[in-house]
Amino acid sequence: MPASIAGVHAKGRSVLDHRGHRGNTKRNTTKTITKARRDVCGQATMNSQKEACPPCISSVSSVVNGGMAGILPHACEMPVRELAKTAANALLSALLAPACAVCGAILDMPLEGCVCRNCWVAVHLITRPVCDMCGDPLPGFRKQVVQAPATSGFDICSSCALHPRIVRRARAVGEYAGALREIIHSLKYQQRHSLADGLAGLMREAGKQLLLEADCVVPVPLHPRRERARGFNQARELARRLGPPVIDALVRAKYTVPQVELPADRRQANVRGAFRLRRPLFTRRGTVVKGLRVVVVDDVSTTGSTLDACASVLKEAGVAEVYALTAGRVPTRC
Repeated sequence: MPASIAGVHAKGRSVLDHRGHRGNTKRNTTKTITKARRDVCGQATMNSQKEACPPCISSVSSVVNGGMAGILPHACEMPVRELAKTAANALLSALLAPACAVCGAILDMPLEGCVCRNCWVAVHLITRPVCDMCGDPLPGFRKQVVQAPATSGFDICSSCALHPRIVRRARAVGEYAGALREIIHSLKYQQRHSLADGLAGLMREAGKQLLLEADCVVPVPLHPRRERARGFNQARELARRLGPPVIDALVRAKYTVPQVELPADRRQANVRGAFRLRRPLFTRRGTVVKGLRVVVVDDVSTTGSTLDACASVLKEAGVAEVYALTAGRVPTRC
């Protein structure tokens, strides 16, 4: 460690520089960072918040921390706040060695969340072309594609053509498998609330058009008993990060077996009559959702039975259009 910063770690105390002069710790640290920027690339960057010198290979950490070279690449381009954040990430990673919630690898940027970048990249996204009604990808399942009668310019799969859904349009981030499945499980069952930010960001991208057209979003409710046991409703956590106003328009009136524990042919009956409109939403002129375009939000869609059950209640309340947006989707293979 250079002599000029030997006492930097003593917070709030004066330190001796290499000339034997005493100075404030914060001021000496700032001088050291400025000197480091000069030493690394040969150009002084006095206003680090607004100006940046050319990229360099070394980093400020190689000067300040002596031996962590390469942890902070291109340090000369980074403002002091970003340098501090990156240094804090490196320190936490070295001291605590936090593991990724999905793959178990050591997180190199723990302040950015409990899932590593590789696992986020590994999420298998559902991309176009997709069925406009259920959101399933069209080519991969060799479905017969038909023109949607009510939406000129959009295609629907043969399953939706034969069995029209109450949900007008649905979208999902990706297939409920692999990394995405583990991320959703970590949010729901391990209470990793920070994952809601990343999932909601992907949902905003996947459902961009739906959210632009929507007046509000409605999270799929949990039964009070299950919500007390879990401590939160994951659908609400996702919904409130999507942008449009959140209206808790529905309540779960019946305690049901989790859909994932049932075969596909029993899921529709399992949620029949499970939802009702929240009573405070009634007014003299009807319901507050009457005439609105609503996006129903949930973490996973399998057969779509839960989403359709919610949509049925909302349509009875006078909602104009019901869309659906989920993080995961189990495509219907045929």
